[in-house]
Amino acid sequence: MSKHEQPISRFVLLDHMDWLYSRYPELLASEWQSIVNRASTNSRVLWRSAALDVDFVDPLRVSIEGKTVSLGELLNYHSDLATDLHSRDRVHTYGSFYIADLAATSNITGVAA
Repeated sequence: MSKHEQPISRFVLLDHMDWLYSRYPELLASEWQSIVNRASTNSRVLWRSAALDVDFVDPLRVSIEGKTVSLGELLNYHSDLATDLHSRDRVHTYGSFYIADLAATSNITGVAA
């Protein structure tokens, strides 16, 4: 088995964060840490949720270059695009849909070490 070492630019998380956060929030934070660690410049993350509004992603804490930041400081949301695409969903199973780009770590200011 070969191991992929290259940075990753696209992450599709689907809806597993709903149940993962409610049962194992530390594993969800670990997953996002892994995403941040492997993300290339201009990475994009997509996910959906049964909830109408997801409030548990932005407060998750990750480490970057020895500093701890909230995930919300790293995510640049494309809310209009996500809303438009979600309205076209013909299944209508999920309450919300998210599209976000990960900010370059050099754009993060005022983070606590």
